[in-house]
Amino acid sequence: MEEQFIGSYKVLKKIGEGGMSKVYLAVHQDVPNLKVILKILSNPRLGERFRHEADKLALLDGHPNICRIKHFFNHGEDTVIAMEYIEGITLDEKIKTEGQLPVEESLQIISEVLDILDFAHGKGVYHRDIKPSNIMIDKKGQVKIIDFGIAKSETDPNLTIAGTACGTPAYMAPEQFSPTADTDYALVDIYAVGTTLYKILVGECPYKGDNEFAIRDAKLFSDPPKPRKLNPDIPKQLDEVIMKSLSRDPQARYQSASEMQSAIDALRRSTGEAASPRPVDVTIDVGPIRKRKSRKPLLAIVALILVAIAVYAVYHFSGSKTGTIEISVIPYGDVYVDDSLLGQNVTGASLTSKAGTHVVHVRNEEATERALYDTVWLAADTVLALAFDFTAYLLPTTGTIDISVVPDGDIYVDDSLLGRKTAQASLTCDTGMHLIRVENKNATRKVLHDTVWLAADQVVPLTYQFTISKPPPVTTETKPVFKKVVVVTKPRGADVYIDGELQKEKTNYTFRLSYGEHIVKVKLTRGGEELEQQRSIEVTKHGPDKVVFDLEK
Repeated sequence: MEEQFIGSYKVLKKIGEGGMSKVYLAVHQDVPNLKVILKILSNPRLGERFRHEADKLALLDGHPNICRIKHFFNHGEDTVIAMEYIEGITLDEKIKTEGQLPVEESLQIISEVLDILDFAHGKGVYHRDIKPSNIMIDKKGQVKIIDFGIAKSETDPNLTIAGTACGTPAYMAPEQFSPTADTDYALVDIYAVGTTLYKILVGECPYKGDNEFAIRDAKLFSDPPKPRKLNPDIPKQLDEVIMKSLSRDPQARYQSASEMQSAIDALRRSTGEAASPRPVDVTIDVGPIRKRKSRKPLLAIVALILVAIAVYAVYHFSGSKTGTIEISVIPYGDVYVDDSLLGQNVTGASLTSKAGTHVVHVRNEEATERALYDTVWLAADTVLALAFDFTAYLLPTTGTIDISVVPDGDIYVDDSLLGRKTAQASLTCDTGMHLIRVENKNATRKVLHDTVWLAADQVVPLTYQFTISKPPPVTTETKPVFKKVVVVTKPRGADVYIDGELQKEKTNYTFRLSYGEHIVKVKLTRGGEELEQQRSIEVTKHGPDKVVFDLEK
């Protein structure tokens, strides 16, 4: 079978098709180990829209749990998006294999999803189509979100609708069916997360219907059944969290992803404490039992003393007193203390916290060693200084783009002019996504767009070919050459027709005729009789000078 190529990628297999896209698994022809997912957008009218989406998604490169776009280019009339290939399974596939998930596992997954969304929302990017099939668990157990801003269309109400309402009906918020300029898509994403949590805990979505319109009406005018009625293992507090996220009124939902994540994490902590009971029995050796008077008053006093000691110990040692942790990071990183984020891409952070043991964790996704950990004891009324240095682990942060243009053109990289009317240009720039634009005003297609993903120390060669429209053939117009020809009749006064057209003048008269063949006809009415003669003449520079008709013959 002949190998199929799409751009620089060799297709391995087709893995899906929707109303607006075809999906393939492919590898780069020059880097066989670089697997990607190719989405071929078959509707050319959406190409510009997806180019803007790709530009927005470049803002999300800083989060490792978001499926990244690696390349964006044209293939014939189609627009192609090359996306990161994630080896793992979707949450939807996990549910189908394992059934509804345990509470603790569900809360962990949703907490990570909310953390990712909080990052994206902070960049002004909203997913609008959160659902189990867009959440992946990779082979390391990490949660990743795919399909940021990539629309699909199918007739199944569980798949994305094309048009003004973007999303999947079963997971869409009520206001998402008729969006306006005031629609808050952060709250739309929160509704979808609540629906996803409902699905993985219960095994079904809160609203069902034969089509998107039935689902829409149910969401607009009714509340869903409480998940705890369908799964008694769901704690009451979690039931309340889910129902709040599914409020028909957007303002009654959690107002940010971080707010909902805090509620989820609080439940995780309480669930973990309930699952790990602490020993409460105290054994006191009181010696051999003898028959004596009742010791109940004495035992009560001993018990009170023990309780007082325990309360004092809890108060004194559990962190009622505080200290300060000062953290510096070289060159920068994301700082966490006890899994709580203090700052992103910062050079330092400070935290006043309870005395006791704390776990400090700093991440830098650009380093070979992405995470550094330290477990410290913070004493009361002290300042603990910690330093984390990623210098030895930093990766190169630049690559090179080499661009060739045939025949030549104006080259722009990220909207900055690199060269005008040039056939070759090279640029060293930061790793990540870059937008290429090449223009040639004389070409049939005057502007070519491309999007390239640049890795560290990588040299990416790009070639763009323009088709130049052929100029119209140059023709030298020769002015017609004329000659004076006298038309004479006997008798005079006849009408003259030249090439079938009656002339204003009658014979005898000198006419100006162009070189070439002409039909000359004369016509005269005399004594009620029509006299007529016709002759073909060839006018050249050599003659004739006169044409004579004798109508009396």
